[in-house]
Amino acid sequence: MRRGVLGTAPVVYARCVPGSGERMRYLDFHCHLDDERYDGARERIVDGCVAAGFAKIVTVADAYAERSLRLTEELLAGSSLVACVVGAHPHKASAYTPAVERAIEGFAAKAIGIGEAGLDFHYNFSPPEDQRRVFARQIAIAKELGKPLIVHSREAERDALALIDEGGFEGPVVFHCFTG
Repeated sequence: MRRGVLGTAPVVYARCVPGSGERMRYLDFHCHLDDERYDGARERIVDGCVAAGFAKIVTVADAYAERSLRLTEELLAGSSLVACVVGAHPHKASAYTPAVERAIEGFAAKAIGIGEAGLDFHYNFSPPEDQRRVFARQIAIAKELGKPLIVHSREAERDALALIDEGGFEGPVVFHCFTG
């Protein structure tokens, strides 16, 4: 058995050894509990995760959406099981403003990482140059704050890795979405 730390909560990692008496602990490192499909069900979802043996569930706070930030704050206050990351998704990079950046920086103290940041050249809902600019800003924020970087990279892995290197980011990087 190994012990580690996620955010401020200890996480126990145990092998699944029949008869060991150890209970497996689970971690959902990327979910969107702020999604309106979960309105009225969030408490039940969190309670279900507790019952299933989850050590932590990490929800994404969308810096573009005040509703997401508010719901994430409520989730954090309501359960020690919930942690969060905060960022600006590449799909909305064209809408990135100084206010969005301030939202990321302001919420970061509550977050265990910066993201979901990155590049999505599959859908290109925002022009690639906007995505690169916004991703570079979030890399800089993660570096400045000493936070892990949570990356969404679809059909853009080389560009994403190059921007991380160019930004001099040496902290932990989690690729939650990538195409190879």
